[in-house]
Amino acid sequence: MHTVHAALQTAPQQQRAVRQLALSLRSRARGVRRALTLARHSQRRLHHRLNHLKTELRSTQQHVEAEVGEFIQSPHLLFRPVSLVLALSLPLIVPLLFMPTRLLLLYAVCFAAWYVACLLLFATEVAMRPPWYKVGLPVKHLPPYWSGFVHDPKTDLGLDYENVAFQTPTGRTLRGWYVGSSPHVIVFVHGVGRDRRAFLRHVHHFVAQGYAVLLFDLSEHGLSDTSIPDAPRGSLFGAREQYDVLAAVSFAVNEKNASAVALVGTSCGASSAIQAAALAPQNIVAVVAENPFSRADNLLTHHLHQISENYLSQNSHQTVRKALFWLAGRVLMIRMGYYCSSYGAVDAVENLKCPLLVAHSTADDVVPYEHGVHIYERAKSVLGTDAHFLRYDDAAHCALFDKDPALWTSRVLPFVHDAFVRFQALTVHADVKTE
Repeated sequence: MHTVHAALQTAPQQQRAVRQLALSLRSRARGVRRALTLARHSQRRLHHRLNHLKTELRSTQQHVEAEVGEFIQSPHLLFRPVSLVLALSLPLIVPLLFMPTRLLLLYAVCFAAWYVACLLLFATEVAMRPPWYKVGLPVKHLPPYWSGFVHDPKTDLGLDYENVAFQTPTGRTLRGWYVGSSPHVIVFVHGVGRDRRAFLRHVHHFVAQGYAVLLFDLSEHGLSDTSIPDAPRGSLFGAREQYDVLAAVSFAVNEKNASAVALVGTSCGASSAIQAAALAPQNIVAVVAENPFSRADNLLTHHLHQISENYLSQNSHQTVRKALFWLAGRVLMIRMGYYCSSYGAVDAVENLKCPLLVAHSTADDVVPYEHGVHIYERAKSVLGTDAHFLRYDDAAHCALFDKDPALWTSRVLPFVHDAFVRFQALTVHADVKTE
């Protein structure tokens, strides 16, 4: 009885303790809820602040780009340094007033010739080594249309690959990645200033079809050899690169036992692929040429005309401009090794034996759409129905795949497949005929 009485006396105390504990738990729960609410509010404020900073950065970048564009395109800003140079050189010019007329004319001709030559060399140098030209495999300042495929096939696509190296006819070592194992190989050829990663985002579409793939760096690009280690010489617009492509084809055939090779190139890589296929048609079964240029000198002349229109009216100094631009084209041809003759992909298609698919965008501001059309029309006169054209609208240079991947794959993959099938049929027919 005593135990029961004691329990009855302590029960109210236990109830009070339980109530106090419950109140304490409720208070803590309210505190936790308040903390979570504050955290959510802080997260929203932080997110809002980050969006505001992004907007400010984007606005600042656009403002800076606009100022840079205005500086480049404003004639009055251009002529300020010219006025300064004239003022500083005035003491050197005054003595010329006392020179004999004939000597003065000779001096003026030599002076003009010297600066014209320097101007032409500068123009061709910028063309061969554009602002985006870099060696190695940089991870910054890459084209946005690469869509993050900037590492390697294993990292970006989960595909095993092999680091490969092979020699050009001149002894340079070209380096790249080899993916897959198949007698049918796709060789990708990048453009000026880019590297093997230019087609990395395309690879899985071809590997899924059972093809092996070779991605490599052209001479003076990526990790391939340069003539001068600390001063790469840039691009020769297909004059040298066509032999790099042939070296890649030879590697696939001799080292990887490829029976047939299809070339897929963009920009300079497209023009180089066409020229390579025209030189060695026996193992190359198809060429896909994205936004190729017809001739390098024509492309340089186009851009010089565009630049000059920022400073001069369209109809002023037409004769002088045409003469200077023609000379610039000749200087570029000489530096490419063609001396004064003009040569390019549009001429090489005359010797093309395999099917050709030209793809080009009407909005291309680097290689005009007319270049691709010109190459296609010349190829059609030679190849007939084996010449194909794929038109894009509103796609940037080298970004056709990214504008409409479904259209790209629906045209390119069947084109390549049909070329390999036809090559197999011709090979079987030739073997039967031999027997």
